Amino acid sequence: MAVTIYLARHGKTLFNAAHRAQGWCDAPLTNEGVAAATQLGARMRAAGIHFDAAFSGDLGRQRATAKLILSAMGQEDLPLTENPGLRECSFGRWEGEKESDRDAAFKVFHGLREDQSAYSLGRRGLCAAYVGTDDTGLAESYEQVCSRIHNTLLSIGEAAQAAGHEAILAVSSGMITMTLLFDVLLVPHSDAPNGIPTASCTVLTYENRSLRAIPPVGRLDF
Repeated sequence: MAVTIYLARHGKTLFNAAHRAQGWCDAPLTNEGVAAATQLGARMRAAGIHFDAAFSGDLGRQRATAKLILSAMGQEDLPLTENPGLRECSFGRWEGEKESDRDAAFKVFHGLREDQSAYSLGRRGLCAAYVGTDDTGLAESYEQVCSRIHNTLLSIGEAAQAAGHEAILAVSSGMITMTLLFDVLLVPHSDAPNGIPTASCTVLTYENRSLRAIPPVGRLDF
């Protein structure tokens, strides 16, 4: 029997609002982020969704989002398992720094024109720039990120299937979710032209050591 995995991105945080790079560093949810996570849980409850297990990364913003979703669903007593594999990518020396400063350095690293966006590099190019401009040795490579999130969700799905679970919640972050969807599972970018919004959710299915994304991805309602 297939397991349905509801993969949610955390709600908006202080660093999101301040346009600061936020990977392994953390910032609290804003009031908007709290409201959006709560609304997501309420819509899931109205849609008749019920979780057999719940997971989040080990960052505060991920944990808080998962708890808000579960509370809004009336499942606040469901144990929440923290899995570091769901943590956001590590951005090394750029953690907490202004995105504008980071982007300027990335343009120099890749030889982009001033009018070109650093995001035009794609996730592979961004990870290469994070690693190439990092002096801490902590920035994760593109290959590390792809492997980590894929293997984490395969393990979660396998354990859920063995336990007879039908639906589970997993809360992660933006860069790692987009890497899974667009680079590992090869979801067309046209299915989510604006990326994966905060406090959105993508439905995955796990069966026979395989993951599949159910469109539309990055849903804000149910």
